[in-house]
Amino acid sequence: MAYISTQGLGQASDPEHSDRDPGSSSVRPSGEVLPYRQAMESIGKGLQEEYKRNCAGVTVLRTLSRESLTPLEKVKKLERKLEVISRLVQGQKLISKMVGKYRMGKISKKQLVASLQGILHAFPELKEFPFPQGYAVGSEAQERAKVQCELSQARWEWFASQSGRPVARRAALNGLGVGQATSGNVCSGYKPGEIKTSKTQKGHLPVDVRLTTRGLEIADFGVNWRGVKEATKQEQLLKDWLSKFESNPNYRLRIIGYSDCIGKEKNNNFLREGRAKRVYELLGKNARSQTIFVGSASPGTYITDNSTVEGRATNRGVVIEIYTPKPSCPYALKDALKIELDAARKTLGLSAHVAKSFLRSVGALDARGRFTETILDNKYWFAKLYELITYYEIAEVQRFEHPGFVLHFIPIFYNLYHESLQNFWQGKLNQISQLWINHFQTAGRPSWNSVSGFANQVLKSIVTGVAAHIQGDMAIALEQAYRSYTAKYCLSNLRFDDFRKDFFENNRPIFEMVQAAFFLELSRRGPFPVRPDVGQFIIGTGAQLMGGGLDIDEVYRWRAEAWEKAKKRLGQ
Repeated sequence: MAYISTQGLGQASDPEHSDRDPGSSSVRPSGEVLPYRQAMESIGKGLQEEYKRNCAGVTVLRTLSRESLTPLEKVKKLERKLEVISRLVQGQKLISKMVGKYRMGKISKKQLVASLQGILHAFPELKEFPFPQGYAVGSEAQERAKVQCELSQARWEWFASQSGRPVARRAALNGLGVGQATSGNVCSGYKPGEIKTSKTQKGHLPVDVRLTTRGLEIADFGVNWRGVKEATKQEQLLKDWLSKFESNPNYRLRIIGYSDCIGKEKNNNFLREGRAKRVYELLGKNARSQTIFVGSASPGTYITDNSTVEGRATNRGVVIEIYTPKPSCPYALKDALKIELDAARKTLGLSAHVAKSFLRSVGALDARGRFTETILDNKYWFAKLYELITYYEIAEVQRFEHPGFVLHFIPIFYNLYHESLQNFWQGKLNQISQLWINHFQTAGRPSWNSVSGFANQVLKSIVTGVAAHIQGDMAIALEQAYRSYTAKYCLSNLRFDDFRKDFFENNRPIFEMVQAAFFLELSRRGPFPVRPDVGQFIIGTGAQLMGGGLDIDEVYRWRAEAWEKAKKRLGQ
């Protein structure tokens, strides 16, 4: 009787043969010599226990599935991957960090490419073991556990694939199924009429499509058939899920083909591959792009037991493994107008409050001899202008193609001004831009000595305030608004320039309304001994003839520059 030492897994009976096969970590260290059959059973049991232990509670994304590797090559490669897993995780985290910076506009595309090249040079293992696109890399411990599970299964599969060792194959296949398909260790032959019935539309199963913890199972393919039956295609559950796969861009799919245990392995692998491809062809264009693997199950793995007609019919099938989609969008686009309108109205209230804070009722008389509030600070004029702009953008929101985005922009833009004003009042000059410092320090207590002096002070308040806000803040606000709005309503298909028309052509009439309203406010508050409407006309005419004041063309040039800056920050 031949003997084999358990100190070298798979070692030949020839004592001069010293090469160790994979899986040696599972053998007993006792050094005892066992009969061949008993040794094979012991090794198979050890590998089975190792697989169950390492794969308990572990979900594996089998990264080597697409490579044409022999069982032994797969073991060797996974052993190598386990050695370098620490560097793989470290390198991938650096890549994710740089991509995040690029998406936030902190680095340019050129800088991103240079950074990625540097990372790949420093971590060449990333080219050897690339992570699948869209795969979220976990901690080192999590990734190590996944590779260890893959390696344990590969060792087991290698052991089962050894030719001339029927006992080894049976021991290795017995009980397979921790987080994977079952081994179907009992392989009975077909019963009379089983093949013929399998090729009918009715088949052996009451339903061919069902949802399980693994995913969507499509079963009851005919014996030696790869095509999906027409009756199977008509099952409503399959239709519903095909529609879901096509309409939800967050799904990631793996399509794995199976066969029953009867027949030569080469033919069964051909059937498994073909069945997976036929199911893949049922998917729509979008779902196909979201499929990360199409192929056969590992040799000797099955969906269920092969001992019954129904079990074999189930095994002649395909499993679509479904990676749980991300949570659905928290806000529906159809609700955007209402949601953003509420926020914009709150900003309007805040802007009115800020403007009013520069006024006091001290019993003063205006130029027409009526009691009026007194302007204590020329900062009032820019604050009032902002209130008017906010009011008219809300009132004229129907003018916009993307009203939700325009309203979403309002509080983001205003808060930059309000935060700078608060910091100025608190003496935190190092936290605000020089443009805002220039505005806040220029716009001080008003002078009522002459109409021209009064007008010049108003002009300085407006020009310095608008310059600070548009030239200093607008690009930042546009970038923030685009990122937060598209994320809030899951609008990955909208580019930044899609909103441009609303901020230029569609917004221009509103600025003209604001200009007229501001001239009216200026006439009402200023030292002009005429009716407000007359003063509005005089001021407006004077601004057009003499220049200065609210030059809308100049403002729009600033806005165009801010738009291009934001676009560059977004990398578009």
